Amino acid sequence: MSKVLDIELIELNDWNCCGSTPYSSIDELASFCLSARNLALAEKTGFDLVTPCSSCYITLNRTNSYLKEYPQVKAKVDEALAAGNLEYHGTVRVRHLLDVFVNDIGYDAIGSKVKRNLDGLKVAPYYGCQVVRPRFGFDHPEFPQSLDKLIASLGGEPVPF
Repeated sequence: MSKVLDIELIELNDWNCCGSTPYSSIDELASFCLSARNLALAEKTGFDLVTPCSSCYITLNRTNSYLKEYPQVKAKVDEALAAGNLEYHGTVRVRHLLDVFVNDIGYDAIGSKVKRNLDGLKVAPYYGCQVVRPRFGFDHPEFPQSLDKLIASLGGEPVPF
């Protein structure tokens, strides 16, 4: 879909799994270090870090936020990053792919690229609990609409889930 919308996605070289959200309950500092490594690698590119994965989105954003708000966490993470010859200055903007589609491309532009309209197909949008509910979300946390509007722009009929 990104090619059709003229979005160039570049895979982050040497990225690692963020550990997903459950890992932070096992070892919070290690979880921050794993995500910070990806943030540091992304910072070197100068681009936003865009992910389609809801767990990555919340984990990377949480790490980004903690590194800015808690100097004691940042100091420990910086030490771990230095062991891998990396550093992170907090300049990366973490985004979910849905955010890019609706806020950078727009519903009309996406709708104009449709080759096979959903023709009234009833679709129940599922936002999950991680894409719109973090405090850094791009949609209303209790009444999200971005996916509903995207479905409608493709010719579908969003129905309550």
